Amino acid sequence: MKTLCSLALLCVCFMGVWSRDEPAGPVEERMIKRQSNSEDQEFLNAHNNKRRIVSPTAANMKEMKWSEELATIARNHAQKCDYTTSTERSRQSSTFSYVGENWYMGTGSISEVVTAWDDGKNYYDFSSNTCSSICGHYIQVVWSASEYLGCARVLCGRKFGTNYYKSVCNYGTGSLVNLRPYISGTPCSQCPSGYTCNNNLCRRP
Repeated sequence: MKTLCSLALLCVCFMGVWSRDEPAGPVEERMIKRQSNSEDQEFLNAHNNKRRIVSPTAANMKEMKWSEELATIARNHAQKCDYTTSTERSRQSSTFSYVGENWYMGTGSISEVVTAWDDGKNYYDFSSNTCSSICGHYIQVVWSASEYLGCARVLCGRKFGTNYYKSVCNYGTGSLVNLRPYISGTPCSQCPSGYTCNNNLCRRP
């Protein structure tokens, strides 16, 4: 039995969730509507911006890079437009030994989605490595070893003229239970060998 699991799978954020009484179209239609490269970059920038300003500061926080493989995995789940987490089996990757996941159903923009996940920091105490409420999404966003990111955002329906979406992000590698998300210390002071420092993040050469 696998003993490692992702804190990010323990809970789900919702913002402005409405029933799907005006569906966006069949799955076949949603599958071919890939988000733009600028949206990919927005997901990536939002994550790196959160990672570089953690408190306490991180000595070993890696800068995330985009993974189209992880984005495809995320898209396969997002297009279902349901209120569930994907199975670990469905997230199996040829590149990563373990893939973490965050997902969100609602009307929020990409920036608002990542901020909603990051807001779990309000319930996380770094010194004791404990959560007073839901904080698994935050742990995954700032998991220092998660160096690759792939996300998808799918239009799932409308209510009162407003679009709502399922957003899914997958992380390689995923966060693990009972461990702190990063080593606290001077930014970039414990980057892996060969990495350079880019605005508080360890950049792979």
